[in-house]
Amino acid sequence: MVDKIIYLEVEDGKFPMACTINTMEKIQNEYGSMGKWNDLVMKPKNGEPDIRALKFFFTASINEGIDIENKKLNKQREHISADEAGRIITEVGFSDAYKNMGTIISDSLPAETKGKNVKTTKSQMAQ
Repeated sequence: MVDKIIYLEVEDGKFPMACTINTMEKIQNEYGSMGKWNDLVMKPKNGEPDIRALKFFFTASINEGIDIENKKLNKQREHISADEAGRIITEVGFSDAYKNMGTIISDSLPAETKGKNVKTTKSQMAQ
């Protein structure tokens, strides 16, 4: 994972988003797996995303971005709530929210996991 941050700009300011292993762990703990979460958000059965799952991702990724910035900049910015994440999504709009979500997830993966011919060797597994 790469500690990449993108920003959502709304009237109240800029909110950092980061998708790290910590973000993924929170999603797994809440939804059982990244795949189950993805199905709720990206492949909804009824044609609309699960709003709770969407807000969960934005809350977790923005709070992770805040934690990274707090550490790097020696700040003490407070975490946002799920309701604040909902207001941010509403202000940004669903289309841009989805675009930013896809960007931060894709940009956060190491380059070697993006190739279609990546294979794990026995020597890598033994390390």
